[in-house]
Order: sequence, then structure tokens, then C-alpha cells
Amino acid sequence: MEIRLLCDHRNDLVAERTRTVSRLRRHPLELCPALERSIKRGAFDQARVLNRVDRRLPKLPAGARARVAREQVAHLRRLNRRIERLKRELLEPVGAYRPQPLAETGCGPLVARS
Repeated sequence: MEIRLLCDHRNDLVAERTRTVSRLRRHPLELCPALERSIKRGAFDQARVLNRVDRRLPKLPAGARARVAREQVAHLRRLNRRIERLKRELLEPVGAYRPQPLAETGCGPLVARS
């Protein structure tokens, strides 16, 4: 039950991150199309990408759109840390419950869920 609760919570955080990324992508598209085009899909879980966006936002025209984008970048940083922390936290109980799948190449704590 503990594994399921942690996995479900992590999945909720990942879904929230996806929604936040979708909203954030709208802001740079209108503020700085070149910035938006330079960011690959799925890259917002990387700190260096968030750092690059964060550095560019102050250079864009001030206003509500830029402020909201900065808040969304900060929210993504928090979500990324929480998601990674849950992933590490899941390794021990999943390894104890299902050690064999974790030994397989390409399997991780979320794949080994039953």
C-alpha cells in the first residue's frame, strides 16, 4: 500500500509538472519565439533548461506574462525536486518488494509496480 501511495503521489506531481510546462510554453512563445523553439520537448525537467529560461525572462518585456512565467519556472523547480525525491524514496521499498525487476536493464521503481 505504501508503494502504491507514493507512486500515485509521484504520478500526480508528474501530471502537474506536465500541465505547468504546457502553460509555461505558451508564455515564451509569445514573448520570445526563439527561446520557445530552442527548448526540446521533455526538457523542463532539467535544471540547466530552467536556468536558461530563467536568465532570459528578465530580458523580455516586463508585465504579467513574464511574471507568471517566472513563477511557473520556480514551481517547476520545486516539482522536479519533489518528483526526484519520491523516485529515490521508492527505490528501497520497491527493491525489497520486487528485487528481480530492479536488476533488469531499463527497469526502475515505477516499472516494478504491481
